[in-house]
Amino acid sequence: MIMITTSRRPTRRIRSFANDLARSIPGAVRVNRGKLSRLGVAEKALELGADRVILIDRWKGVPGKVELLLVGEGGLRHHPPLIYVAGIKLQRECGARVGPAKRLSLAVMGDAGPEVARLAEALSSFLKAPLIQSIEGVSGRLMLFSSHPKHFARITFLDAPELYEVGPVISVRHLIWNP
Repeated sequence: MIMITTSRRPTRRIRSFANDLARSIPGAVRVNRGKLSRLGVAEKALELGADRVILIDRWKGVPGKVELLLVGEGGLRHHPPLIYVAGIKLQRECGARVGPAKRLSLAVMGDAGPEVARLAEALSSFLKAPLIQSIEGVSGRLMLFSSHPKHFARITFLDAPELYEVGPVISVRHLIWNP
């Protein structure tokens, strides 16, 4: 199970983004952080039975960083990479109103490049979702990785098999592999 939480003082946009991620990732639960320290977040995750945490941090009032964390008896450990966000597009901005995802697959567009493929492999490992080669015949939610003209990459959530954009859409500024 994955627990999704935010920085201590999230804005409305960050809370909406966390809710959108929780609807797009099967088995994810969104938890209000409140005044919990990082140790408190780890304890809350253990209490819920979550072994992984996605922490959305803010930068100038918008989502700026996404941390992938593994939960253990000693607290939280980083799972690379640390994702810096350039911008997001929420589900409501995509015009889609969808329920929780029952299945998630990941795919990389052919022109994305090796670093974007490395990001997809890392997220596939963290989310415990398959990284597929072809999007034909896929069902459920699809997390599609592509290149972006201004930034490092773009991550788009699509509803399959129709392949329409349901959001969120994440523009990735850059990654840090060894935080």
